[in-house]
Amino acid sequence: MSAAATVDRYLADLPAPARAHVETIRRLLAEWVPDGEERISYAMPCLRRNGRNRLYYGAWTHHVGVYPVAQGDAGFEALVGPWRHGKAGLRFPLAVPLPVEVLRAVVQAQAGP
Repeated sequence: MSAAATVDRYLADLPAPARAHVETIRRLLAEWVPDGEERISYAMPCLRRNGRNRLYYGAWTHHVGVYPVAQGDAGFEALVGPWRHGKAGLRFPLAVPLPVEVLRAVVQAQAGP
């Protein structure tokens, strides 16, 4: 796990496959939540909005994780279910393209007012 103090440093420390996924998540968050702030929290990038940490994302050896992802209605669970790991996290393997529609649904649910 990186001990980076900034998201830029976190990205610079990642191997190429993981960096590509994390950069994509970062870009999408900036596009979808333009008033969000990015920071490092719990040693991983975090989206902060309206004074609250809303979403964390980080790279691991074989996947990127997104946390927390609260339980949702049946439609939401059908969308995120294949990626769910544990009660509150999603894992996206580095070997497959990021499922943008899943990320968008999670961001809409987590970014909050």
